[in-house]
Amino acid sequence: CTLVSSVEACLAAANAASPLQVDSLLCAREAQRLPKWEDVVLPFVQLPVLAFAFCFLVFAVLGAIYSECGLRQLRLLTDYVGTIDHPLPVLPNFLRLVNGLQLALSSMLTLMFIITSYARTVPPEIRDVEWIAGVFFIFHFLVRGVSSEFRLWSLFTVMSIVDVLTIPSMLLPKAAHKSSWLSLHFLRTLHVFGAYE
Repeated sequence: CTLVSSVEACLAAANAASPLQVDSLLCAREAQRLPKWEDVVLPFVQLPVLAFAFCFLVFAVLGAIYSECGLRQLRLLTDYVGTIDHPLPVLPNFLRLVNGLQLALSSMLTLMFIITSYARTVPPEIRDVEWIAGVFFIFHFLVRGVSSEFRLWSLFTVMSIVDVLTIPSMLLPKAAHKSSWLSLHFLRTLHVFGAYE
């Protein structure tokens, strides 16, 4: 209904105006729909750089704590998560559950990315779901960090880079401001493929 009324308004403006005025009217409308450079820098450049620096610091601290851990905690990790020496956990149900939830949430976020990119707006319900998914993805990121024993090289894997690029915009949707529909959530499909490992 709104599409028909906007088309009718454009046709009425086209009949009343000269071709030059119609072209400038259409260009002005398209310019309003496109995000500005300032709206793109924060979610795509500044937030990921800050998140990567924070993860680097956290992994350095947790890696030092992890190396001081006793054997009892290591046994718990090998049973439920796995380690570098024993990548497959003895009791894999916990890891299956976490990977299954990650698979479902990543698939859902990819679908929501398609919907919001088409509509160029993000309803509040989708923002809430993205925030909840972001909290879970931080938990999943930490589980992967535990299984890699918080080694700094694990921050440079594809899955960690995808997390650094996508999680900050989920947790801070107001930071994206007007262009919050514009995101890198389509990269979560890489996590979907990685869930089968």
